[in-house]
Amino acid sequence: MSVDPVALSPDGHAVAVGDGPELLAYRGDGAPTWKVFTDGILVGLGYVVDQLVCIDDRGVVTWRRRGDGQALHEVELGVAARGGEVSADGGVVVLTDDGLWVLGPGSPARFVAAAAASVVAFGPNSQSVGVGHASGVFAAHDPATGLAWGSVDLGAPVAGVAWCVNGQWVVAAGEALHLVSGDGATLQARLTLPGPGADVAVSLDGTLAAVICGTHVQVFELQGQGDCGALQFRRELLHLAFGAGHWLGVGLDDGDATLVELLTGSPTRTEPHPGRGRNVWAMENKVERDRVRGAVARHRAGGEPIARWVAPEVEEEEAEEGSGCLRSAAMVGCFSMGMLAVSLGLIALLWWMQQEGWF
Repeated sequence: MSVDPVALSPDGHAVAVGDGPELLAYRGDGAPTWKVFTDGILVGLGYVVDQLVCIDDRGVVTWRRRGDGQALHEVELGVAARGGEVSADGGVVVLTDDGLWVLGPGSPARFVAAAAASVVAFGPNSQSVGVGHASGVFAAHDPATGLAWGSVDLGAPVAGVAWCVNGQWVVAAGEALHLVSGDGATLQARLTLPGPGADVAVSLDGTLAAVICGTHVQVFELQGQGDCGALQFRRELLHLAFGAGHWLGVGLDDGDATLVELLTGSPTRTEPHPGRGRNVWAMENKVERDRVRGAVARHRAGGEPIARWVAPEVEEEEAEEGSGCLRSAAMVGCFSMGMLAVSLGLIALLWWMQQEGWF
């Protein structure tokens, strides 16, 4: 069962972490704000504007007021849940043993048959659902009909999936991060991991991907498909979530979370709520910030080179420079010859005047 989820709000002002039945809320800087105890084990969290959507293992989805955790609305699916995801536009998908329950904003729950699914994530505008299986098969489903547009066999159990706004699914299976086409039918690229991958998250702009590999979080830039390094911990890592900009939230056991701004490397952590003990842990940041900044800059430039060096017109400049040098040399030569002729004339005149006895 997927437990202890973490969620960061898209505006960067709020963080939520689940610790069993306890829901812990924080400001964006990690300072505690409020907490509530739920009746089930939390398996999914997500922010939607001014609400926090919570999914628990009883198959209950609760919409809570972001500011204080007050429950506003609740849906009971009547089935045990193993996980779930919340999209930014309000879609909710709940993972069960038999398949998926999809709840759209203002629409009733719909069931999508996907037996033995292990992980799930929403695609663009909640109009697609990516489903991974322990068999190694990944498929993209239409939540309206439940039918799969396409599927690929990745050869290893699928442990994490996330949608990238550039039109790809980012899927962790075995010791690789796979980039799969939006319809789920084509494997487009394969990035090697240092170990078996787990939970996956992709930045809101589609520039960066992060994946849990044991006690490391490996970071990749997706445009150039390059490895940018890792965040290294000495604690169990459970979940990942991107928030505003390039803030990455790393959910740990015991309801703790580390927050890292990957563009600058600035870290922070969640501080304990009253009545909870303060855990101490270390994180070693080995992410190459220059590569991250370069990837973000290329993305903002639309994928074009950030700057271009234009070579000078060598032949024309050299020709102009050569003709100028020749003109200068000719002028210097003529002046020198003129001065020499005048000097010789003066010497000859003085010699003649001496011979004539003028002095």
